[in-house]
Amino acid sequence: MPTPGRMRRRLFGYELRKTLAVPSIWVVASLALVVNVVMIMSQPLPDWADRDAVSPGNVYQGYDAVDQIAEDYIGFYRLSGARAERVRDLYEALQPVIDDKATQGDALDAYLGDQTAYTHEVLYSRVLPIALVEAAFLAGLLALAAIGHDRVHRTQALLWSSRVGRRVVDRGGPLCRGRYAQPLAVRKARKFERRIVG
Repeated sequence: MPTPGRMRRRLFGYELRKTLAVPSIWVVASLALVVNVVMIMSQPLPDWADRDAVSPGNVYQGYDAVDQIAEDYIGFYRLSGARAERVRDLYEALQPVIDDKATQGDALDAYLGDQTAYTHEVLYSRVLPIALVEAAFLAGLLALAAIGHDRVHRTQALLWSSRVGRRVVDRGGPLCRGRYAQPLAVRKARKFERRIVG
């Protein structure tokens, strides 16, 4: 006999397949992908020749973590006393790692050269917010598809036909509860059950 954990995994897989079978989810995901590709392609392309012209520099050479990072945090958060000293101690402990990276030449890459700031602006200021909105919309659509699948395909009566199904729906949250979530026959059956039991 299958264990409860295995049954839950099997049920989760079935519910996931059932939800992903809804065509509108794939349509919305495809439209989101097209919008993102069009948005990225509509931006002017950086001049990749600039990247080859830029000589890579070692960003860790002469980098002082206490002066350049710790003091910024102390000023930003208005720390003083023992807390400020604790932040300085943390970044002093980081300094040997930075010095080691400077001697090994770990930072010898030009990345995108002069176009680094522009590329980051395109990705993080323009594309990422829209992608997050699309992801939230898609997650909401997935939730609605999962909740309303039984009602749309008229299999809701199967849930209400067994005691376990009624318990699952009762635990499903405010969207599954209430007078209007239950069909009339189920409301009458539960009323009759309450009269007999209680």
